[in-house]
Formats: sequence, C-alpha cells, structure tokens
Amino acid sequence: MDIIARDGEMLVFIEVRTRRSSYRGWGEESITQQKAKRLQAIASYYVLQQGYANWPSLRFDVIAIRWIKDSPESIWIKAAL
Repeated sequence: MDIIARDGEMLVFIEVRTRRSSYRGWGEESITQQKAKRLQAIASYYVLQQGYANWPSLRFDVIAIRWIKDSPESIWIKAAL
C-alpha cells in the first residue's frame, strides 16, 4: 500500500505501479488477485489499528505511471479493486 488518503468521508487506499514498457504488462495490469487480497487485508488492519468506532467507507485506487521515452504519463483508476 503506497498511499492512504481521504476523499470526503471515504478512506482511499492507493497502490502506485510504474512501468517503462508494456513488455510484462502495464502497471495497472500487474495487480493479481493475490495482490488485491493482500491490499484488502492491509486496509482492514489499518482500519482496526486506527480504532474507528464505525467501519468507514473504503475505496481502492491504482495510479499507474508509464515512462514512455523520457516523459511520464499517469493514469488514476478510481475504485480499481
């Protein structure tokens, strides 16, 4: 988990993936079911550790950064998982 943020009352957990080529797939394509489950477990642990009285709304986003030649291009996928 790279970033934990708030969007209003919602907790947003963001995974950032960077790739220089599509040889092994772009960053947004690299999140497997196993990785998604791990991210959800991390989010659950975070919420429990923070002691929320009520379970907050959660969202899982992915920010994919593609380095094409010398310029980065970013794609923010909200509610990706």
